[in-house]
Amino acid sequence: MPPNDTDTDQETPEENTPEEEAPASGPESGEILSDEENEALRESHASDGNDENSPTPEGRVKDLHADHWERIIAGRIPALESINARMCTLLETTTRQFLRMSSDVTVHPTVMRAWGPYAEKLTIPTNLNTINIKPFNVRGAIRLDSGFVFALCDLFFGGDGAGDHVVHQVEFTPMELQLARRYTALIAADLKEAWQPFIDLEFTPGASESNPMFASIAKRGDLMAITAFTVKLHDRECQMDIMLPDTLLEPIRYARDAGHADLAKSEGAQWNRRIRQDIKSANISLRAVLTETEITLRDLTNAKPGDVISTDIPSSVTLLVGEQAVLEGTFGVKKGFNAVKVNSPINTNALGDNNGRA
Repeated sequence: MPPNDTDTDQETPEENTPEEEAPASGPESGEILSDEENEALRESHASDGNDENSPTPEGRVKDLHADHWERIIAGRIPALESINARMCTLLETTTRQFLRMSSDVTVHPTVMRAWGPYAEKLTIPTNLNTINIKPFNVRGAIRLDSGFVFALCDLFFGGDGAGDHVVHQVEFTPMELQLARRYTALIAADLKEAWQPFIDLEFTPGASESNPMFASIAKRGDLMAITAFTVKLHDRECQMDIMLPDTLLEPIRYARDAGHADLAKSEGAQWNRRIRQDIKSANISLRAVLTETEITLRDLTNAKPGDVISTDIPSSVTLLVGEQAVLEGTFGVKKGFNAVKVNSPINTNALGDNNGRA
């Protein structure tokens, strides 16, 4: 008996409606990660339980934090912390002399940032003053926020610095720019003094810009060591940043802090004396060239025992250490041994005349 149509469930084929395709994103669409997305990825990576200081399970590869190298650069330079501490003291003195009032300066930890993304996040206008650093021939910058510039101008002319300023103004007034330049010139002098125990540098103020994108300081991807200072004037807290290229940190990476700077100098001089004494006790091999002559290859190949090669004995003999000529003397005999009487040095630099070791 054929099956009853009423007892059989008839399945109706569902229509396959194409799903709406989401717009492409990522590298194929030409988009790049924004700064907010980049920070979110770093935060999620830091909060997933991968602590760099915790032991890694056996057989598992330890993940490398995205900021690993940047934090190494900024966090393992004790000399830089000493420099920043000295800058706090110097800035308080400079601000007191400039504004005839006391101030409280607080330094924040130094961070490493690429110049391009950092400059894009700065508000406009901002007082950005370039500084030329010699002898490294690099550039840094001193940044004062707009509130700091307003407070400088207000306090300089007898105000209390607590007034409201126009946040969205496009440019600073000529008087504000002039006072900011005078103040940052004093900060550049403080930088020289703060770095003096480690490196003798010259910080020369350069051009000023209100728009960071027009400031010729570094390439977009160049790392800058950015140290923020909070200067408290009465009840107003003003922000100032000092930006230095990361190449400036290499010479002080393993230097001692400023608290031991004088001790380090005395120990360095002590080591120099000891090394000089040890070098003076080192044994070297001297050789003397009595005479030289030139013959043809034919005469050399045809030479037989008994042949005589004529030459002239010079009046002076050159003494060499390796291939370096150091002394000039006269050949002779002393106590039955061949000897050379030293007449004069040939290379005073090799003998250490310039360093007092001759």
